[in-house]
Amino acid sequence: MSAAMIPAENLPVVRDCLMLAFSRASIDHNRGAGRAYRQALHAVGFGGVRPVVIDLDAHGWALLTALEARVSVEHDVMEQAKEPERTDAHRRMVGAETAMSQLGLGEPIAPPSRLDGRLRVIAGRRRLRR
Repeated sequence: MSAAMIPAENLPVVRDCLMLAFSRASIDHNRGAGRAYRQALHAVGFGGVRPVVIDLDAHGWALLTALEARVSVEHDVMEQAKEPERTDAHRRMVGAETAMSQLGLGEPIAPPSRLDGRLRVIAGRRRLRR
């Protein structure tokens, strides 16, 4: 995959999706996914409006899963809500789909190996969790 540019108009959508995914991973006590979302958020940046070049080999899984989760949630909202919530959900869903398309994230991406929940890093060494 390599690198891709996130246009300035998509940065708020991408940041929001990553923050929500990070929050969800924290609530679920999923440290590996939380770490992946946090690292992607650091790579994207917490502010600013300039386009960002991001390494998709390192952060593609986090971006894809965060954007897909947003699309799924907003699709459900559109089915159940009434106007104007439905219109807002559609706008957010299209924003996430546009970001995925512009980043070339249409196909499934394997999670990084560091998401293996049985392993933890201690002082630079991996040890099995007991």
